[in-house]
Amino acid sequence: MHKFHEVDEITRVSSFSVVPDQSVASGGEPELRLTMKVLVLSQKN
Repeated sequence: MHKFHEVDEITRVSSFSVVPDQSVASGGEPELRLTMKVLVLSQKN
């Protein structure tokens, strides 16, 4: 149950960080990779 809640929070956070990334899609790739790293780290914890 706790893990599902965590994933839900991660999804909420990622949806927030994806919105600004789309407005700078041309040069937002590094930022997107950073977001992915954060997501992976969050999942490990």
